[in-house]
Amino acid sequence: MSKLENQEDGEPKKGKPRGTPFQKGNKFGCGSRQKKESLSLPSYIKKKTKDGKELTDFYIGILKAVDDSDEDNPPIYKGMRITAELSTKAVDWLGKNGWGTPSQRKPEDDKPKRTLDELKHRQRYLIRKMVKDGDLAEQIIGLLKKAGL
Repeated sequence: MSKLENQEDGEPKKGKPRGTPFQKGNKFGCGSRQKKESLSLPSYIKKKTKDGKELTDFYIGILKAVDDSDEDNPPIYKGMRITAELSTKAVDWLGKNGWGTPSQRKPEDDKPKRTLDELKHRQRYLIRKMVKDGDLAEQIIGLLKKAGL
């Protein structure tokens, strides 16, 4: 007898699996592995700032401090002196994250305008294509010419 039970003449038996097959629906390693936490920078920032709430509160606090200040009292927020650059950044950040950045406008004149002759030629082409009877199509085109179209 050979060393392996399911071999005859050194060849494995066909049709019989080696070992125990998986049961239906069983996925290898399914329950033993834990899902790794996403380590991307945006997800880390969201987690640490309560989905951006703390950042938003910070920038709103800066703008309120600037609004409440006057010439005698310089704007201070949580012990930090607010500069014009910082208040500008607060406005920019709130604008971009609150309403999103505006989309780029495309110029309207991207395509060159067609001339009148090109439009008439296109019109005749489409009439000939839609009307299967050639004589009828030419009659329609003749009527349009008389009408000035």
